[in-house]
Amino acid sequence: MRNRISKHTTAKKKEIRPNPNNWRTHPQAQTDSLISLIKSIGYVDELLVIDDPTGECKYLLVDGEARWTIADDNDDLPVSVLDITEEEANIVLATFDPISSFAGSEASKLDELMKNIDIKSLEDDMQKEMAKLLNRVDNNYGIPQLEAEEEWEGMPEYENEDLESKYKVIVHFDTEEDLENFAHLVDQPLTTKTKYIYYPAQEKQKIVGEQRFAADDK
Repeated sequence: MRNRISKHTTAKKKEIRPNPNNWRTHPQAQTDSLISLIKSIGYVDELLVIDDPTGECKYLLVDGEARWTIADDNDDLPVSVLDITEEEANIVLATFDPISSFAGSEASKLDELMKNIDIKSLEDDMQKEMAKLLNRVDNNYGIPQLEAEEEWEGMPEYENEDLESKYKVIVHFDTEEDLENFAHLVDQPLTTKTKYIYYPAQEKQKIVGEQRFAADDK
């Protein structure tokens, strides 16, 4: 595998020419999220550039349009200078982001990671911005939060029958013999472990602890 990165350096925004062939757009939500991240953490990735073949600027941008856009003219941006031709740069421009988007996501791992992120060490305003960013990530890639009323819409009605008894009486026994005599009177088997009975005796009922409705995803 060839390493086509010739050097790592920094460059002013005004020294980098945006690529006229860039085809990606950057909605406001993405821009806001990126600003929050850079303000809170700083730059953690380099822009990809090549020597500007037209000579208009020092470099021509290959990847990192969003980061270039939000920077000030005199900001020092970290860059990787690539030793590739303009034609090869166009191939990178056309495929770099799409290949990254092929990656899948495992929501449970992201959910666990999000739980372990502590933003309390950041400044108050950065805490708010980072909280918004993490919320956007969670909404797009994390475990979905279901709204009960929305999920229940269109489901069949379910009524739970009231099986509660109307009257209750607590009976105390001084001896086990008294318990046995009472069992004979009500004609029901009783032991020292018996918690309750019905009178007259009722058939045992199977209690279903949870009811669920499922639909096949086609």
